[in-house]
Amino acid sequence: MNGAQPTTSRGRILHLLKMNGSLTARELSGFLGISVMAVHQHLRNLTDAGLVSYYDQRGKVGRPSRHWELTKAAASAFPDYHRELSVNLVRAVREVCGDEALRAVLEAVKKTMVEATRARMPGEDTPLRERALALARIREEAGYMAEMKEDEDGKVRLVQYHCPVMDAAACCSELCEVELEALQDLLGEDLSIEREEHINAGDRCCTYVIAPRE
Repeated sequence: MNGAQPTTSRGRILHLLKMNGSLTARELSGFLGISVMAVHQHLRNLTDAGLVSYYDQRGKVGRPSRHWELTKAAASAFPDYHRELSVNLVRAVREVCGDEALRAVLEAVKKTMVEATRARMPGEDTPLRERALALARIREEAGYMAEMKEDEDGKVRLVQYHCPVMDAAACCSELCEVELEALQDLLGEDLSIEREEHINAGDRCCTYVIAPRE
């Protein structure tokens, strides 16, 4: 195995499965220098966390052997440089092609996102609350830790506690502008959406007030 090695048994199991594709508990035991029973305990914990799964493979003789492998969710346990890449891409487009080209690229991204998402949004004949709730669910799935809140006075808010593109947005305010435009397109022309709090402005979350147009 190459590269930096994790120090915990849990991390080493994930690393071994990443490098080898799949392994049995006995094979893992040999790599780690710990008992098969201890390996099984780690595998149970990793299974509960949704990071590993298993399949049974029958050989020519004897009982099937159980092989362990990573799930798609395990990707989060490994280094991810998409933030650095997105920042560099934004800067490169601006420096090489200019602000107008960057805006055109962001408009294309917005169009793709809206078109891919619109089918999951209720129609404009649906009450405001239901549309806001649907939008919050979609944003939650996209990694924004989003929820819909409704005040006693009837105000509806979309609250996003996390921004997956925060680093890129910090060097490209146009990203936030395009995001707001995309949310507006998804809600429909009869509703308005205004940003009340903004993570990139130092707030704890991004909060949007959704209301009927006057």
